Amino acid sequence: MLKGFVNILVKELKELVRDPKILLGMVIVPLIMFPVLGGIMGYSMQAAREQAEKATILVVDNDRGSWSENFTTYLNSSVKVSVVNNITLNSDIALKLLSDHNAT
Repeated sequence: MLKGFVNILVKELKELVRDPKILLGMVIVPLIMFPVLGGIMGYSMQAAREQAEKATILVVDNDRGSWSENFTTYLNSSVKVSVVNNITLNSDIALKLLSDHNAT
């Protein structure tokens, strides 16, 4: 069934190499484009990682229980946490707290 496949494959490869337009589009452009795209993606991932390391999370802890303390300790292991105790939140107070603590 694949008896003539090798002959056809060799013929097509020779034709691809002879045509400079196809050689440019299928070989040279990807050799330039993929490293450039890889560099751009690496830079953007590094920038996102740096922004995540600078992030601050604001936690409103109204009960001061052991579970909330464990939760904030767990969060502190990976990101910076600001804890606010005994406060009733509405949108104005929340926005003011976020801007005061430079948090998300």
